Order: sequence, then C-alpha cells, then structure tokens
Amino acid sequence: ILSLSATPIPRSLNLALSGLKKISLLTTPPKLKKPIETIVSAWNEATIRHAIRYELDRGGQVIVVVNRIRGMESVEKEIEMILDEKDKTKIIITHGRLDGDEIENRIHAFKKREYDILLTTTIIENGVNFLSANTIIILDPEDFGLAQLHQLRGRVGRKNEQGYCYLVYRK
Repeated sequence: ILSLSATPIPRSLNLALSGLKKISLLTTPPKLKKPIETIVSAWNEATIRHAIRYELDRGGQVIVVVNRIRGMESVEKEIEMILDEKDKTKIIITHGRLDGDEIENRIHAFKKREYDILLTTTIIENGVNFLSANTIIILDPEDFGLAQLHQLRGRVGRKNEQGYCYLVYRK
C-alpha cells in the first residue's frame, strides 16, 4: 500500500518512526519552484504598501488572510487607505458565512484577475491554487495554528518567481 500526504499526520508519523511503516520524504521543491520567503513584521503601513505594490507591479495578485469575519470591512478600508488613490486596486472579500456559490464565484473572479487583492479567512487554506498570487499577508498570525500558517503559506508561489509570506502582528 502506498499512501501519500502533504503533511505528516501524527498517527502515520508515529508508525513510520516506530518502524511499522516505511517512509519516503520528498525534501526538494518541484523543478523551477523557488522557496517562499517569510517576513515577520509588526503592522507597518509602509511594509504593507511595499508588499502589495511590489506584487502588483510585477503582474501578480495579493492574498490577505484574517482569522475573523468581524472586522474584515475595516481591514479592507485600511488597505484602501494605505494604497494611493491612483492605484485603483480592487479588493474582494470571501469568508465562510457566504453562500457556497457566492464563495466560488468570488474566488473565480479573483482567479480571473478581476480583482487585485483577495481578503479572506482560512477558507482558502486547502485545495485552492492561485497561480497569479505570489504574495500572502497573514494578519495576526498568533491567532492561527502552525499547521494553518504552513498551509496558507503554500497558497502562493509561482514557478520562476519568488513567493512572499508576510506575518503581520497588529496587537
């Protein structure tokens, strides 16, 4: 039996370490995939502006992740205020309280590049690839688990492009 996992499940890891199962590790990234650089920072408007502008200027999109639905609109307004009016950056919000079809429509609109920034909760942590998003900003990372942060970090990164993950502390 061959079983595959992107993350070490505790039971499977225990069986492998005890010798009851054999384990093979893939320790190198796919060909032409660059590692994601992680930047840890306190909330700083200049850092946020730079991260977003840098990604948009190189033709990409940005994902901003928060852990709570409450306050998402205020985060959207903060981002809009940080960016210059001339940027005309378009932001779309997704979260788990939206109807399933609405979530899907919004994510597809973002993937079709109708929006520059996806402001979202952790609903994107599994099973969604964003080929044009190469920067993720995770606000208040202390509110997430380590496995969640790792999954979210994996949502970005294109071939031949440096991916960036900003862990931004606001408290």
